[in-house]
Amino acid sequence: MKKLILILIPLFFVFLGVLNFNQDIDEDNHLSNELEDINYIKTKAESELFDTNHNIIGIIGENQTFEVESVNEKLLRLTNLPFYVNYDQVEPTTDLIIPDTIDLDLSRYLAFEQMIDQGSTVDFYNLDYTFAFRLNNIPENLYIYMQEEDRFYVNYLDSYFVVYQQDVSLVHNPNALPEITDIPVLMYHFFCNTADEVGCTDNNWIEKDDFRDHMQYLSDHDFTSLKMVDIERFLNSSVRLPEKSVSITIDDGHQTVFDYAYPILKEFDQIATLFIITHHQLDYDELLLSSYVELHSHSHDMHRGHCDAGRGGLMQCIDFEKGVADLKQSSNLLDQSTVYAYPFGDYNDHAIAMLQEAGFSLAFTTESGRVTRNSSPLTLPRVRISTSTYSEQFKYLVN
Repeated sequence: MKKLILILIPLFFVFLGVLNFNQDIDEDNHLSNELEDINYIKTKAESELFDTNHNIIGIIGENQTFEVESVNEKLLRLTNLPFYVNYDQVEPTTDLIIPDTIDLDLSRYLAFEQMIDQGSTVDFYNLDYTFAFRLNNIPENLYIYMQEEDRFYVNYLDSYFVVYQQDVSLVHNPNALPEITDIPVLMYHFFCNTADEVGCTDNNWIEKDDFRDHMQYLSDHDFTSLKMVDIERFLNSSVRLPEKSVSITIDDGHQTVFDYAYPILKEFDQIATLFIITHHQLDYDELLLSSYVELHSHSHDMHRGHCDAGRGGLMQCIDFEKGVADLKQSSNLLDQSTVYAYPFGDYNDHAIAMLQEAGFSLAFTTESGRVTRNSSPLTLPRVRISTSTYSEQFKYLVN
């Protein structure tokens, strides 16, 4: 009997071992199947970030959801970020939270002359200033494309993030390109086409083919056509603009703009600002969605004469409250525009005060000149383009 017990005891432990081994296999298989079924995860708290070698490289913020691209043991690779998170630090979810889109395009800007030092620990924040992730050691120098107050805006992993100045060290950027110091803001009005028997009636008109030559020159010579927000940021020293930068503005919103100028802007991928008199009955819906034009105010119904000064522009002497109401109505019709062009180019302190009261941030005159960082935001000059502005003169004006 003792011999039998001595024989059975080892067999019992072997049996237990086999049982535990099979149980481990079942658990591993169950976990593997569970991991393979995960499409989206949510971070429970600040979770560790790993690289492909299972090294901890930082942390990611809590309550964020991500799509899972693949599984490497218990590490889940995120689809939109080249990082892994540990399965034990996240939880599966069926809902992928899509953050509100914040429109920020920094592609027209140059990198600043200083950049964030390689090897720094960097906290990256989303554009709504919520914490995104921290990298303990950034693998490359990080270029800065916009700065505001104590914040830098950087492009990392093909996305824009905010980095706070106090958290990073800066070094010289040896690759920084020279920037423009004075911007030509071109001023067009009406477009004619002799071939269609639409003639030029005064010097504010320009032949369709001449306009086409202008836009082709800008395209062929790699000019950057600016939006109004670019000029505002330039004035605030928030961005650096390429040496070949130009702003294209077109006053009044005449039908010939839509017939002749707009197709040419699309053809050469140029952006223009249309200053619209909003009481004119035009359908702006398509243009408000266009990537080739942006609409701003030329007043609602103040593009008319009445006053004794200048060219008689009504804005110089209209009742203050009526003028502010006109500006706000125009702004509301143009998706809350805060950019203005003075009718007839007439302005005075009264007109400027109304713009300030209505919340406008930029305003353009018809005075000749180029915009510099010392220009007054509510009395900006422009470069007039007229019937007689042929190709060679145009090249001189933009260069």
